[in-house]
Parts: sequence; structure tokens; C-alpha cells
Amino acid sequence: MIPVHSEAEDEAVPRARPQGAQIEEIIVTVSKRAESLQDVSNAVSAFSGRMMTENNIQDFAALADFTPGLVTRNEESLTIRGVGKTRDGASPVAFHVNGFIIEGRTEPFYDLAAVEVLRGPSGTVYGRNATAGAVNVKWQPPTPERAYGGDIRVGSFQEREFRGFANVPLLGEGNRGLNARVAAIKSERQGYFDNLLSRGADEPNSQDNAFARIFLTSEPTDNLRMGLRLIDSRSRPQVTVASASEQTRDSGILQDFGAMPLPDDLLQVRSVMHRNFRSPFRDVRRMVGETTFQMNDLPFLGNVDLDIMAGRQEEDELLLLDLDGTEEPIVETVTDKERTGRNIEMRLTSQNSGPFEWLVGAFWYHFTSFGDINVDARTRQDVGTVLGFLSPQLAPLGDALSFGPTSRIFDTDVSFINELREDRSRALFFNFSTDLGQLFDWPHIEVFGGARQNLDALHLKTDRETIFITDFQTGIPVPFPVEDSSTDIRGDFESTTGEFGGKWFHGGGGFLEEGMLYAKYARGYKPGTVQLLAGEDLNTVDPEILNMVEMGWKASFLRRALTLNLTAFAYDYKDLQVGKIIISGRKLENAGAATINGLELEMQFTPSHDIYTQLSVSLLNARFEEFCGKDEELEDQAVQPGCTEEEPHNFKGAPLSDAPDLSVSGMFRYSWGMGDWGKLVPVLSVSYVGDYQRRPYGNPIDQVDAHTKTDIRLAWESLNGTYRLEGFLENLEDHDEIFADHFSLPDPGAYSLLSVAPGRTIGLRFQAQF
Repeated sequence: MIPVHSEAEDEAVPRARPQGAQIEEIIVTVSKRAESLQDVSNAVSAFSGRMMTENNIQDFAALADFTPGLVTRNEESLTIRGVGKTRDGASPVAFHVNGFIIEGRTEPFYDLAAVEVLRGPSGTVYGRNATAGAVNVKWQPPTPERAYGGDIRVGSFQEREFRGFANVPLLGEGNRGLNARVAAIKSERQGYFDNLLSRGADEPNSQDNAFARIFLTSEPTDNLRMGLRLIDSRSRPQVTVASASEQTRDSGILQDFGAMPLPDDLLQVRSVMHRNFRSPFRDVRRMVGETTFQMNDLPFLGNVDLDIMAGRQEEDELLLLDLDGTEEPIVETVTDKERTGRNIEMRLTSQNSGPFEWLVGAFWYHFTSFGDINVDARTRQDVGTVLGFLSPQLAPLGDALSFGPTSRIFDTDVSFINELREDRSRALFFNFSTDLGQLFDWPHIEVFGGARQNLDALHLKTDRETIFITDFQTGIPVPFPVEDSSTDIRGDFESTTGEFGGKWFHGGGGFLEEGMLYAKYARGYKPGTVQLLAGEDLNTVDPEILNMVEMGWKASFLRRALTLNLTAFAYDYKDLQVGKIIISGRKLENAGAATINGLELEMQFTPSHDIYTQLSVSLLNARFEEFCGKDEELEDQAVQPGCTEEEPHNFKGAPLSDAPDLSVSGMFRYSWGMGDWGKLVPVLSVSYVGDYQRRPYGNPIDQVDAHTKTDIRLAWESLNGTYRLEGFLENLEDHDEIFADHFSLPDPGAYSLLSVAPGRTIGLRFQAQF
């Protein structure tokens, strides 16, 4: 990998290196202090900005090809080691940009210093929603030298992308008093579906995005660093459309619901939702300020850094989902929300050369979401079921009022009006490490640990909740309308998380240059939540807790020409939050318990200055130990041993979602020097992902089959690196049939597929940098 540094000044510090080809040292900040990747007692994958550019890593889908244990469905849903986000639930992956926590979707990968992916619970410095791990995206910081550049990319699916950056020393070159770095992106891409009732820019899942950011830094004194970061992102996507599964298309249920037959091709749909609503959008604005004050020679403490970060993000979004892919409103949702996230973090970090290192901090977080949600669903139900849904006392009237067959088709319109959701979090945390070798003149052994006290509060309030049900065949409203209602509920959750372990740095011998062996215990936590479900009692979901034991060995060989990182881990996972479909929407529930065990390998090898190879392997066994639930798509609805009529199916032994038993990826890069003509750089990347499940029920219809993905790139770089021209072919196999997400329609046996992988993509990118 290319060197990754956490601060601009790190890049300016020369480091002694042995002669010959070698893997450069990578500096990461996953523990909230700068450390070498090979010294960190965590399983971490780190990627420099240059590596991401060379391999076209522009989002998490591409990043997953190089990260063991990482599976992604879309830009909001990441799974690490089988621990992932359920629909309508919070993500267990704590996503940060420059250390600032972000809710929901990510931002473009451009002009970055690094992306760090921490695998495994990080309950000390990241706290809430870090059950699976954490991701930190770090912008390229301003420097006191003038620089600018940009690139243009064109490709399949009518893709057009323009990116540029400028680094400006506002007080003159060489002056660190005030520097700025600006980056901007404009991109367009047609969707991967063929909507038979639209064309061009109206194709579903098409993208039209604009993004701009500015990063200001100031170092008025040697002891004071300040930064200000601003972004403005404007997305104009088309309607998100799902594709009815082959089984659903063949069943005739869509025709029963009034829709025209869909073709056999799963990439063809018949959606008209874009005609019936205003265009969807997502606008994001963010401002974050940070200050680092170096306090030297404090009594009893020595040298200490005080870091303060505070920021605010505002988001406006109109999201349209057509979850059946037909011209009829079988399942359609409209979400119109305003969201605001604010957080403050303060840390004191020791900066001494002695045997003790420590960090203490405080964290405050407040997230609000306000707006409306509307769900239209067409479903076949027993009349008594519908009346019982409205009021249990009405269920016996179902047969008497059906006037014929008791099963009829109904249109249900559910609205939550002025829904306010507030999440608040407070935390105190600390961690430490002690070098026993330095303290007692022992071998280089360190012990480390930390704890975090999390206090979370939830407030859920709606002004109005309405339900209207009509008979589809007659258009007659059900004669027992549900009256308007409102909700105001609060909940509190509390948990202590942390980690404890030790690591041993050992010397080399023969081919071994140096190594570090570590073992630790860590505890992760995701807060509980509360759901509003039309016609039902309030649904309370308990927090989920993950306990992990992990061992790892990090070593370098052949004078750092080869690095090898091995990790073994075991999880005890309690009260998993999983989702299911009910007549009135989507419901979260706790799944009992699961165990997750695995092995991971990451290797880099550069036998010469011209050759670089990378290999990653993940072996994973993630199974439920205790889980009674209900899968409406199973033919057998009989109560199984140990379960109840409400939750009749016993899923003990079923695999967790997004947890392939085996995944492997490799990359080979060769630099062919051509003298004054620059160099040619061919790159070959191949990844393999084994079978895995979209839902946690072990149902064969949820299986994503094992597949490979091959990317080929050929780049020319000018002698001084100013210009770069690259041609690429991605997804050589042309796998356009892989859908990462599953949505169960309200009727048994009917489901749709979302998040399709792009097919074979061919294109060019031209880059210039000065």
C-alpha cells in the first residue's frame, strides 16, 4: 500500500528505511492517536488515497473487494463479519468523516488521505453503534504549497464524472498560518434497470449528484492547530425501484393485483411512480470545527494534547420507493424528512515517551428526524384479519361481512404525519496502555484497556397516525375507519463497553523482520429503539450486545518487502435486531443469540520496485444459536419446538445475513518504465465471494450464489506524474443478476429484489495534477 498519514506534518517527517523494495509504513488513527498499522491491536484495513485512485475505489462496494469480512448492500448498509444493518434499524458500523460521526449515507471518495476500516467492536473510543466496527474517512489536509488538479471519467451506463481540487496557501507558500483545500465533484449515471415505461434520465435508480467541500487549517503557534470543514452535497436521484423476483413474476399475483405481466428479465420493470410524485432529492450541509492545543510540561501529566471537535449536519430528503416494480401501487413508500445531527467530542491525550500512555474523553450527540412517511400497500387478506387489525372485537364479523370468499384484496394507506424522532447520547471514556518492558526491563510487552459509559435516550412523537383501507375490487372503504391518533414516547438505554488485552513485540530472525502478537477482549453495544406500527402497540426493541475475543499476529519479512496480518476471533452476540414484514409495515425484533467465529488474512508483497501484490482471505462461520421468528414465505407455518404461534419458526443454526463462509481477493500491479515516456501500469484485481443469505432465515430464496469479479486496468503515467490516462474494464464476468437486498411483499411467497450490482463496465479516466 501507499503510505497513509493521519496528519499533514507526519508526511513531512523523513523515516529511515532499509534499501530495496518494501511495504511503506502505514499510520492509522483508529485508536484516536497516530500509530503504525503494524502496532495496532485491532484488525484494520487501511487504504491510501493513491491506492483508491489507482483501483477506482469510489465507494464501499469497491472497498469491499479488498477488505476481508466486509459486505455491502448499498452506501447505507455495511456488514462486517456477519454483523450488519437490518432494514429500518441503526447501522452497527460507526461511520466517521475525519472523526465526526455521520448518520445514514456516506460521501464520495475523492481527494482523500485514507480510509480506515476497523473490524470488530470498538466500544471504547467509538461507543454506540460500533458493534460491527468503525470506518473513518480522512480528507486530504491542506498544505502550505500551491497545488491543483482534476480528472474526467466516462463509462458505461452513460456515466460522466468531473472532479477537481485546489490547495491554496492563503498567506503564502510555506506559511502554515492559514491554508485551504477545496474539492468538487459533478457526476451523472443512468440506472441499471430498464423501465419499460420511461427512458433516459427517468430510468429508475439513475443518479445526478453534485458535491463540494472546503477544508481550512490554521497553525498560528507551534502549540495550536485549528480546522474548519464545510460540505454541500446535492443529489437528484430517480425513484428507487425494486425488481419483482422470478417466483413472484411467475406466480400471477401481480396480475391479480391489477398489474401487467412483467418480462422474464429481472432488469426490466414497469414503474410509473416518477410520474405521480415530485422528483426525489437529498441535500446535505455540514460544518465541523476542531482544535488541538498542545500543553507541555503539565504537573504530574507531562505533555498532553487537548482535542475538541464540534459539528452540525443538516439533511433534507424526499425518498421514493417502488418496491414491486409495476405500474400499480402494490407497495410504494414516500419519505419526506428533515434530519439534523450534532455532536461534540473532547479528548485529553498523553504525549510522553514513558511507559504509560492514556486518553480520556467525553462525547455528546443529538440527532433529530422530522417529517412524514406514507406507505401504500395492496395485499390479499382474510376479511376477519383486516377487521381484527382495526379492532380485535371485529374479527368474528369477518365471515359475516365477507359476502362470499373470505379472502379479498385490500388497498391500505398508512401515514405517519409530523413524526419526530430524537436520539441523544452521552458518554465518558478512557483508555490506557502500559509498556511492561520499559517499566520492568522485560521483553517488549504492553497491556492495554479502556472503558466507555454510554447513556442513550430516545424520544418518538407523531402528531397524527392514519390508516385507510379500501376494497380493491369495489373501491368501497372498509366501514370501520381507524381514527386519527398520536404518540409521544420516551426510552432510555445504558451500557458499559470497552476492551482489555495485551501485545508482545518480538524481534526477527532469518526471513522475519519483526512481529507483534496480541490478544484482547472487547464489548460492543447498539442501543435499543422504539417503533410506531399502525394498528399495533408500540414496538420496543432491546439493545444488542456483542462480546468478542480476538487474537492476531502482524509481521513483516524480507526487510519489509512482505507484510502479513493474521486474525482469529470469536463472538457471542446477544439480542440481535432483525426485521420482518407485517401487514402494516416493517417490524424490528430481537433474535436471541448467535455465535460468530472466523479467520482473516491480509498480505502485501513487493518483490521489486515494479511489482506489488495484495491478498486477503476471510473464513467466517456465523450462525444463530437462539432465534424464533416468522418467515411468511415458508409454506410450513406450523409451530416448531420451542417457539410460539406468533413466532413459529425455529431458526437455530441458520446463517446470519451477509456472512459468506469464504471470501478471497487479490490484486497484482506492475509498473513498466519507458524512460522519458513515463510508465505503463497494468492492474489485475480478482475477488471471490461464497454463498450468503440476504435475510436471516436460511430460506433458499434468499441465497446469493457464489461469484467472482474481475477488474482490469491499464494506465499510462507521465514521467513526473503530472498526467495519467487509464482505461478500465470492471466486472469482466458481467454479473448483472446479483441483487444484494431482499424485500418481502406483504403476501406470502411474494418478494422483490433491490441493490443490483452493475454489469460489465468499460471506460476511460484522464487525470492531471500540478
